[in-house]
Amino acid sequence: MKRTTLALLTGLLLLPTAAAAQTGAGPTGAADRADRTRADSAAAEGAEIFLGAFRAIRNYHLEAYGDSALWRKALEGLIQELDDPYATVFTPDEYSEFQEDNTGNYAGIGVTISRLNDLVTITAVFRGTPADQVGLQVGDRIVGVNGSDATDWSIDQASGRIRGRPGTTVDVEIARPGLGESIPFTIRRDEVHVPAVTAERITDDVAYIQIDRVARSSAQEVDSAIAELEGARGVILDLRRNPGGYLDEALELSDLFLEPGQTLASARSRVPGSGGETREERWQARSPARIPDLPIVVLVDEYTASAAEILAGALQDHDRALVMGERTFGKGVVQTLMRLPGNRRIRLTTGSWFTPLGRSLHRPRDREGRPVAESRDTFPTVVTASGREL
Repeated sequence: MKRTTLALLTGLLLLPTAAAAQTGAGPTGAADRADRTRADSAAAEGAEIFLGAFRAIRNYHLEAYGDSALWRKALEGLIQELDDPYATVFTPDEYSEFQEDNTGNYAGIGVTISRLNDLVTITAVFRGTPADQVGLQVGDRIVGVNGSDATDWSIDQASGRIRGRPGTTVDVEIARPGLGESIPFTIRRDEVHVPAVTAERITDDVAYIQIDRVARSSAQEVDSAIAELEGARGVILDLRRNPGGYLDEALELSDLFLEPGQTLASARSRVPGSGGETREERWQARSPARIPDLPIVVLVDEYTASAAEILAGALQDHDRALVMGERTFGKGVVQTLMRLPGNRRIRLTTGSWFTPLGRSLHRPRDREGRPVAESRDTFPTVVTASGREL
């Protein structure tokens, strides 16, 4: 089962620009061409104004800036003004790190980090990695690295300082909730390969499958684990601390437990270049459920995000699993990754995803990762086929 390639990592959902079919009526023919002509004219005028300002700053500002530095500041300012906490521009090196994260292979300490409550916070510690061996914990805040204050760092800054050559060490200072003083750790970096799925029998009757992230191989690994379930009378799927991964893998995972024709998820985005037209894509299960008769419990917590929420939401909406735990992170928007000149990439929020019953689990956040105020209508009640209210 092959679907459009979509990716989520550390809570980020990436949607290709040509993913979904357009829905709804919109301007066509001569009117459409006229709209595009006006838009192109406005864009050209804006570009001319920007270049004029760029040249003025480069030639006359008291501080001398090179062209590269000015372009970087302009891009950073443009992204900042979007008020989009998931938007960013990757340099070639940063994009290489991003790809390493997707595969689960890199040299570092073995944690996932997010910026929460104004601090870089550990949201996952992978088993058997250097971070796990020294005792780092989910919820630890990184306040210093190699003697430098990290309280104002971005995720990229922290990641860049913590990663390094295998065998070298990094000093990490941790603020742990409930403790008055910070804790210093000296951690030896190593080649880290983080398996996405671990499985075991916790009793003769109950199988336990933990999905640490939704990686390229997750569906295949879970499918292999299911093949070893003979004799089990129930399954626990543990999605706690799962920061996300690839959307198409989340769909493949959901397909393992649902029946053909059942909706897995949908995504809604703006038609490129339009003033406000939207398009929608909906995905459905294609293969018979692998374990149709076994009860399933899904465990979630506040760090369960994005692709992991898609899986949990699909099973919950179809009454296929009992979801237990804490309120999840709430990452329900879609990003598109696009190529820029100079082998750079830009990532922008371009749409939203929904559970089979049309629920959006998204909790809006500011650029610092803090949830913003929600109204009573943010999460309306829906009813499943069995009559359960969600």
